[in-house]
Amino acid sequence: MRPEYRIYKAFYDAKRQLYFSEIKRFSKMSVSSLQNVLLRMEKQKEILRIKTIGNTYYRLIDAKKTAIIFSLIALDRFNALNPQIRLPLESLVSKSPDVFSILLFGSVSRQKESSQSDIDLLIITHDFPDILGVHMENIRKIFNKLNKDISYSSVHPLSISVINRSKLDSDDYLVEQAIITGFPIKNQQAYYEDYRILEKYGIIGYRDR
Repeated sequence: MRPEYRIYKAFYDAKRQLYFSEIKRFSKMSVSSLQNVLLRMEKQKEILRIKTIGNTYYRLIDAKKTAIIFSLIALDRFNALNPQIRLPLESLVSKSPDVFSILLFGSVSRQKESSQSDIDLLIITHDFPDILGVHMENIRKIFNKLNKDISYSSVHPLSISVINRSKLDSDDYLVEQAIITGFPIKNQQAYYEDYRILEKYGIIGYRDR
């Protein structure tokens, strides 16, 4: 694993700004190696070092590169899933309509599933006016049909919720948990490029740039 990737992974896992000692603990890098890589990232304007009284913490500031690397981490997480979970999801994603993204969350996303676990999915539709809710209802119908088709080959039942992209910055408990515990399995880079997601992670001042 490349040193830079380890540092991005530290922020990905922590979902917040980090002190030097925390980056070292998450990345499992030596002090000298970490110092060298952080200095290089500072010069390349990927990371910001912020000094406080008695301590120094870091924040990722390159939104584009952050989104690219976070999407690679999400792909790694997906590929590491139990095949009994991953294969039905691959089928669902390949047959899904055009949506902004799909989040896998809950115990399955953390690889803590039991034989009784559902596969929790949050479908995020594109952000455009849908005053009568027709588009959302059509999306629900499509995914309900996909759910029935896939249930024949899936050991775990699928639990599907649908939201509009505009709801990503809401205080809804389900949305918060999906973002905190989950990861995208469709359109990964687009998901992590959304400033609301970057700010939910608390690691990048996207609107300040």
